Amino acid sequence: MGKVRRACTSCKRRRVKCNFEIPCSRCIDRDRASLCTRDPVESDVLLAKGQEDELFFARENKVLKRRIRELEETIFQEAKARGAASRATFTSRNSSPVAVDHDRAWKTYAQTVGALKQALVERFTDVDSLYAQDIEEWALFKSTTPTSAKTEIWNQQLRMVNSIDKSQSDIILQAAVDVSFLHNVLDTDEFLLQYNNYWQTEQEKHVTPFYSKNEKTYLFMSQYYAMMCIGSYYSDDALQKRLGYSDADWDSLSRAFFSCAYHCLSRGRFLTYPDLRAIQSFGLMRICCQVVGGVDLQYSLLGNFCYHARNLDLDKLTENDDQLKIRCWWSLVITDWYDSDFRTSMIMVDSFTTPLPNRWIAPKLINEQNMYQIMGCRVSTIKKRYYFAPRLSAQHLRIAESELLDLEKQTIADLSYASSSFTATYSRFLAEYLFLYERLTIYCRMCEFCPKHEWLASYYAKCVSCATDILLTYTSDETPAMYRKPWFMPDVAVSAALFLLVDLASNKDTQLNKPQVLGLAEKLLVVLRSYRQTIRPALRGAYIVEKLMHVSFGRPKSATPMANPWTEDRGWREFVSSLDEFTMKTDFMW
Repeated sequence: MGKVRRACTSCKRRRVKCNFEIPCSRCIDRDRASLCTRDPVESDVLLAKGQEDELFFARENKVLKRRIRELEETIFQEAKARGAASRATFTSRNSSPVAVDHDRAWKTYAQTVGALKQALVERFTDVDSLYAQDIEEWALFKSTTPTSAKTEIWNQQLRMVNSIDKSQSDIILQAAVDVSFLHNVLDTDEFLLQYNNYWQTEQEKHVTPFYSKNEKTYLFMSQYYAMMCIGSYYSDDALQKRLGYSDADWDSLSRAFFSCAYHCLSRGRFLTYPDLRAIQSFGLMRICCQVVGGVDLQYSLLGNFCYHARNLDLDKLTENDDQLKIRCWWSLVITDWYDSDFRTSMIMVDSFTTPLPNRWIAPKLINEQNMYQIMGCRVSTIKKRYYFAPRLSAQHLRIAESELLDLEKQTIADLSYASSSFTATYSRFLAEYLFLYERLTIYCRMCEFCPKHEWLASYYAKCVSCATDILLTYTSDETPAMYRKPWFMPDVAVSAALFLLVDLASNKDTQLNKPQVLGLAEKLLVVLRSYRQTIRPALRGAYIVEKLMHVSFGRPKSATPMANPWTEDRGWREFVSSLDEFTMKTDFMW
């Protein structure tokens, strides 16, 4: 296949390796990074060149991704089977085993309600693997041609980002600073100082197609673009009007910011050299991943950053160490533990000694910036110890309920010490909302471990109350649109609506008011479709709730098309069609 150049001229003279993906430091410093060439790759006994065999590498990557997906599914299925077997044989130390006598219909209802979210996620995973579709939407871009090349998409994103000037950047960045408590991994003052100094330099202000900066600068730019993505997604809708963007352009710009953040992170060599700035960048990107559809990317990077964090000894910190490092470590823990019932956790319980971030700045002066993260840390710990225990039992759930109630009282009391600032008010709203969801989760799971009469007497009314309060809070006209921006807000509301709809359709003795429940579901659909930007949890929830109402109660489907055309090509039609058989048959009625 011909002779392949192994290095650029300067690197060849110095007899050092040169790589096309990550140029050497010397080439970057001399602004010759674009001249670095790819090293030859031995694959299937053929010497492949980069540009000529692009299709070959794409096919090979596709096969590898499919094999990895199959291996992950096998691991999850075996873990689930072992967990089910262990739960069946588990007995408490202090009491003899209690045999819960379910009739067939009640058992079906209990399993459905107890694992509603898990069942939906598993069905989504099955459909995705069946159709071999790529669900990562963060890199997608609206284009006039249906099959645009990836390079053209990237160039179009670069053009959009490079059109941002200093004044526009300041406005978007200020919106991100206002909600910095959601990630809490940056020293805001230090970041803004570095940001202002960066814009005063004579170099290019935005990322370019070629490597033109050193690794440290690229890591800063990754943080900068991640903050810009946060500012564009989590800001009030008035910001979009102020900057003069249409809905489509504003949504595309947000995704372009996310793409640039990840691209700069890669140029910063985060896989080669452990760096706290790279961990900070990941902490910023994680609160955008769910919104833009980058969940697979988030969990793919999580293992690498946990490994780098341990290399930096972030898991062995003390109260006297830098609080920024402590907050960065707990950001990884929250990402790993908060929703780990569908995958293998990266961080084991009791495998680190790093304390929680400080609650107090001074006596009777609460640290408002840390309160939301502290709540997330403690809730994640409770969920990891009890919800996702290998041998889940009613005793575990009762302990989790007790600890969550104590934590809720303490969190609300701590926030009462805070001022009436935006951070304190927003934190309290999110805390109350999430505690409702966690209680709903516990009460639903208790359905699998209690007799029918006990669950109906002790937990059913609590489930209905929590689910109703969640929907009333989310759909209330008094709730600012900005408060609905975090990705978990629509996800939690959809989970609450699913419980009410499933109970209304499957429980012949239900205490629910059918017109009231359907009215709440209709109002939920309106709110889920009201987002001006493409937010995947909201789109997914609208599909599921509407389909469930149509299948169960014959409600006509909405004639309004969904805002996101990409979901139509990603197996969602088959996914929502599978809900026809999801606990809605007459033999499940009890």
